[in-house]
Amino acid sequence: MKFCRFINFLLFSIILLTGISCNLVSLSKINSRESEMLNFIDSISQLNTDELAEKVAFSSDSLFRNQKVFELKLSDSDFENLKKSSVSQKINIEIAKRIFLDFKLDTSCMELDKDNNIQLKFYWFDQDTTLFENYAIVPAFNEGLTWDCELYVYNKQILIAKHEVFHRYGFVLNYFKDFDEKPVFYYLQNYMSGTGIWWFNYNFYKIDENNVLPALNIVQVSNLQPFWANRSFTIESEITQTNPLIFKFTY
Repeated sequence: MKFCRFINFLLFSIILLTGISCNLVSLSKINSRESEMLNFIDSISQLNTDELAEKVAFSSDSLFRNQKVFELKLSDSDFENLKKSSVSQKINIEIAKRIFLDFKLDTSCMELDKDNNIQLKFYWFDQDTTLFENYAIVPAFNEGLTWDCELYVYNKQILIAKHEVFHRYGFVLNYFKDFDEKPVFYYLQNYMSGTGIWWFNYNFYKIDENNVLPALNIVQVSNLQPFWANRSFTIESEITQTNPLIFKFTY
């Protein structure tokens, strides 16, 4: 499977680079003996495909690779402080370090207030937000001033996962209930942005007790514009229904 993904990526790269070369410079012809070509092709078959696949995995497998799995039960006092912080949307930095594992405050983007608090953003996966059944929190939330964020996912009193999300233009998270009434949440991950290139994917995850299960990674928008290509290409998806999950694609 990894080798197939690598080949697909390699073919796409060759097509893209060939298109760029055709637009910018004339291709030079290289004369090689058949034996040299065969030796070159044979040498490719000896490459470590696991290592190559690992390097490109962010693009194809980020749904599975941007998640750290935990099963940390918060102390009763920390859980109570967390409940209180859902109202004030802020929490003391020392408590935050216990509740959010591996959390480090980026002081270049956010400073502590006079009471040593940081801002929080809560995302609920239930209608009743007082139950604290399934929910997620972004600590040091700064209204999208940074390009990435850390999302911590909880089941009641237990921290079950952490996601590192590169959203680029602001983090937006939504959810729906699956056929078994278990929550599925999703957000956009940015893979590429720039002049002539635009690429976002939906990442879908399902919460099942103390597990966050990767469910689906699908393109939301992707385009290619001159000078990267001879013409403009765009594919865009829209969620038209969530149960069952249905997409409308426009190319």
